[in-house]
Amino acid sequence: MRARSEAAADRTRRYREEFLRLASAIEASGIKVVALKGMHLQLAVYQPSTIREMADLDILVRPSDLPAVADAVRGMGYEHDPDSLDRVQHHLPPLIKDDLAIEVHWRIDDPGVPPHAEPEELWSHVRRLEVAENAFCLAPEDAIVHVCAHAAYSHHLEQGIRPLCDLRALLLLNHGKLDWNQLAARASRWNCNRGVALCLSLTREVLGVELPTASLEKLGGAPPPDVLEAAVMQVFGPRTELSTVGGSVGGALSGGLRSRLRFAVGALRLPQEQVATLYPGWSGNSRLLAAWVMMRRFVGLTRRYGWLVLRTSWQPDSAESHHVSRRNLVRDWLDSADDQAN
Repeated sequence: MRARSEAAADRTRRYREEFLRLASAIEASGIKVVALKGMHLQLAVYQPSTIREMADLDILVRPSDLPAVADAVRGMGYEHDPDSLDRVQHHLPPLIKDDLAIEVHWRIDDPGVPPHAEPEELWSHVRRLEVAENAFCLAPEDAIVHVCAHAAYSHHLEQGIRPLCDLRALLLLNHGKLDWNQLAARASRWNCNRGVALCLSLTREVLGVELPTASLEKLGGAPPPDVLEAAVMQVFGPRTELSTVGGSVGGALSGGLRSRLRFAVGALRLPQEQVATLYPGWSGNSRLLAAWVMMRRFVGLTRRYGWLVLRTSWQPDSAESHHVSRRNLVRDWLDSADDQAN
């Protein structure tokens, strides 16, 4: 544990240094950068900052600034992994240097995945960070919604207790200063009010954080007991191979044959912008290149997840099958809010 803690603290310090180097490199161009998730929490929330472990450095810039910022990151010695074909629609393919990774976002999540926050709305609420003139972070209400939605919709509450600790830290830091009406309005507008209500309920249930009496009611109410119980299981395990593969396997195992095939075909396609970034000099809308990328993704995904999908389908009483059922129970409750809104 001591070795793990020291390694995490060292990695966090290195990410902080890289963020400050990048902010300095783009400042002369008048480019502003928003620290997201771990970097925001490290710089503005946790004390000491090194206790917040980070897997990568997430930053948000305006879409028009993407090329300049990507060039600046590459100028710091980072490069795209040409063999990585993971689908991304809200940030550039990760830029890698040694064991560090930087993700340059223009949105905070993929289109169709909550929170459905328009970038300019986020920019209108940002707060300046003291570390650099052109460095900013999300407003507290936006940051809380982002942490909740990212944990609930993107990671199915399978990141362990860390997102709940992040919420606790944000709530304690901003105690008495949060505008709960604005928070609830944004969560509803961004189609993630149930995800926010669920994560706040978990933070109260697991960490004993006190919430204002009407806070959950503003978000539509607390989740039903069976959903909350399944969510607690998602946080604490038991872990299976599904815990590391996001929603891909769950999507491949949900619904009828037609919906599974539709999901599989959609999962193989990459956005034109991502293809063009991975293969400089090629047109992102080249049909030949798109077919080549789909074939590569099919081979790669089959090698990584094919046996897991088959085993889970064949063994309905396996730990993985129970994991899928639990994940789908939580997801169906989250998604039903969108169905009612539509």
